[in-house]
Amino acid sequence: MLFLLFVLACSPTQPAGGTDSGAATGGGAGSGDGSGSGDDSGAGDGTGDDSGTGDDSGTGGDSGTGGDGDSGEPPEPPSVVINELMPANEGSLEHASLPEPDWLELHNTGDEAVDLGGMWMSDDYDDKNKHVLPDGLILEAGGHLLLYATDADELSDDELAFRLSASGEGVGLFMNDGTPVDWVVYPQLSGDEAHARVSDGADEWAQMPVGTPGSSNAIVSIEVVEVLEAGSPWMYNDLGVDLGTEWREADYDHSAWSEGAAPLGYGDSRETTTVSYGSNSSDKNPTTYFRKWTTVSGTPSQAEIQLMVDDAAIVWINGEEAIRDNLADGDIAYDDYAVDAISSEDEYDYESFDVDVSLFKDGSNIIAVEVHQATSTSSDLGFDLSLSVTTLTTE
Repeated sequence: MLFLLFVLACSPTQPAGGTDSGAATGGGAGSGDGSGSGDDSGAGDGTGDDSGTGDDSGTGGDSGTGGDGDSGEPPEPPSVVINELMPANEGSLEHASLPEPDWLELHNTGDEAVDLGGMWMSDDYDDKNKHVLPDGLILEAGGHLLLYATDADELSDDELAFRLSASGEGVGLFMNDGTPVDWVVYPQLSGDEAHARVSDGADEWAQMPVGTPGSSNAIVSIEVVEVLEAGSPWMYNDLGVDLGTEWREADYDHSAWSEGAAPLGYGDSRETTTVSYGSNSSDKNPTTYFRKWTTVSGTPSQAEIQLMVDDAAIVWINGEEAIRDNLADGDIAYDDYAVDAISSEDEYDYESFDVDVSLFKDGSNIIAVEVHQATSTSSDLGFDLSLSVTTLTTE
């Protein structure tokens, strides 16, 4: 007699705990009572009443795919990247309660919102869960999320439990099982310099002179323009009269004033133009006035004045005070003197001053300077000024 053996094998990749796929296919199709397939789909191995395989020889009820749909594969990390960061914020980004916080920006490059709650962030790949993002922190599709690296004792939802190192390091976003979502290693960065993807979500990175926190990244170029050079000509009034405050304003008419190239002054070899101190060398004019128009295009991001003065000065831009050097606080009168007398090499030094860019207009701007002596018998006076502005261009 020929015995045929049918073997039914389970797939080795199928997990246990599925639906009952071993249902009987019939009451017995072979010769003899037991030769057909059994109630649980077991194949018969011979003829005769008892030659078929028993009720339990079929595939088991748990041999199917998992009924709960669990394939055993970990979920795909979301389409979220670290898009930009600044580890040495020196005032380019202000915060209501945090002094000059480091910051980084997350960007969702996908088409669906991502719940970041429970995900990890860290600046140490071996200690991935330094910070756990709070529940309910949603990053919309295409959106940007700004986070502050503060390591404060009490953290708000947008603050991280670690700082960023300006000398360069790595920082990452991880699933709550440690699976990396994004890990970024950045170089040493200077103050207010940002490390950013050159467009949102791109693989290329660049150092930017300014950040774009919370908004789309762009390539930013920086240009420094000297809009007023040292040694430029100035209109000046050395008549020894009190001009009050009107002379500072843009609509003041200085066409009757004298004009000469800087440095202006008297008593030293430095001056290109000599101004008068009055008729009495023992009672010299306490104040001499200077004015000049200059052009500033657009709105600069920074502005700097280099000032050489002997002994003291106030610089006004479009009628607003921009710089005060070596004079007391409060209102200054025509006959007020400098706090200290300037002497020796200090008389020739140019000192740098940052200027509030909001004082400038796009186009013509009037710079007015009052130079004060230290005493009525001071032997010399000197003045020169240059102005440079920094502009940012976005590509």
